[in-house]
Amino acid sequence: MKEHSFSVLGLLFVSLTMVGLPTSASTPAEETVCDPLMAEGTTPGLYGLCIAFCEAQDLASENYPVTDEELAALQENAPSGNILGAYNNIKKADDPDMPCIVVDSSCPCWMAEELAAIDGIILDVSENLKCDVRPEDGFARVDEFQTPVPGQTQLFTLASATEQFQRCSYLSNQVPERGTLNISPGQAAACVQQIADHCAMFDN
Repeated sequence: MKEHSFSVLGLLFVSLTMVGLPTSASTPAEETVCDPLMAEGTTPGLYGLCIAFCEAQDLASENYPVTDEELAALQENAPSGNILGAYNNIKKADDPDMPCIVVDSSCPCWMAEELAAIDGIILDVSENLKCDVRPEDGFARVDEFQTPVPGQTQLFTLASATEQFQRCSYLSNQVPERGTLNISPGQAAACVQQIADHCAMFDN
């Protein structure tokens, strides 16, 4: 990340002047990662802090994958750390994390509870739960099918990840709008490991 000489007070002033902006304010001509924070219901002030933080890091139009160690260093670095801290202090549980920062060691394809739900229990047919974990290839996959019966909808859920192609997938006929994501190497490794840990609980 680039070092900048912006003062803490200057950047916080920019962000705080935007606290009172209505959430329906017009979107800047150039789309930024902070734009979703202008939505109705989002905590006032987050948009201004996001602009101050992300533009200072030259990340106004993209996500920046960081490792846990890089994030810790960023949090300790003034003024960026102070702005990020202010953002996290006013952020509510249903608000997003700082949009231009993505922790590289997390898997963005599924939530923990979604992966945990692929267990064969709800189907009561354990052989329909299948795991394919190949650490040497950086690949892992787990899927679950329900054998269709008359009058019932077939259930299908799949989670997979590959380090080689840096992708992860979460497919389910219960959430048809989701699919495959292109991700960073750290995220791909995290996804593979999550599936491997999940499959370790089952005899396959």
